[in-house]
Amino acid sequence: MTSTRTVIALCVAAAFAASCGPDPDTSTCGPETCFSGCCQNGECIEAQSTAACGNHGTACDVCGAAQICTTGQCTEAATWAIRPISAVISRNDPRDQLSWDVDDSAPDVVVTMGCPLRDGGVTWSSTEEVQSYAPSFAYGGCRASRQDIIDRGVEVEVSDVDFLVDDPIDSFRLNVPPTAFPTLSVLDTAQRDGGLVSLTISIGNPQ
Repeated sequence: MTSTRTVIALCVAAAFAASCGPDPDTSTCGPETCFSGCCQNGECIEAQSTAACGNHGTACDVCGAAQICTTGQCTEAATWAIRPISAVISRNDPRDQLSWDVDDSAPDVVVTMGCPLRDGGVTWSSTEEVQSYAPSFAYGGCRASRQDIIDRGVEVEVSDVDFLVDDPIDSFRLNVPPTAFPTLSVLDTAQRDGGLVSLTISIGNPQ
């Protein structure tokens, strides 16, 4: 018959062996250790970004230049914000070589942009009014899908706001190339008949 002392000794030995055995491997990134993130160089990345996109412990993906990371997947953004940042206006109206305003002051510039809608329409938005030959704008612009912007362009109207009748400075359709995404800004310096020398437009904030 096995003595009580022998049983106790065996139990102690078993417990000691279990405690000295290898711990579960928690250093390896995978589905069991990184459920809410992705694995990059053996590290669990839980802060999702276009540089490390994924979930459930899979290998992180690097999203394309015009993609965003949504719920662990690289996808095409539904819309992009496109808005005017700044402009340069000629000193005089090139059509008659006269000053924009009768008091020879700088023009009161407003930029109105029309972004293409998927149903074929256009959505319009205007900046604040800025009196300057080199105005900068705090708001304005519109949103559209990347493909619609590339295929149909963006309508641009630049005006000098006056008391009775606004003077048109320039109006045109801005053609945006695919390489503009996700560039932070596009500088348009096309020579036209109007008084717009250049226009800087930002493209970003994909959603």
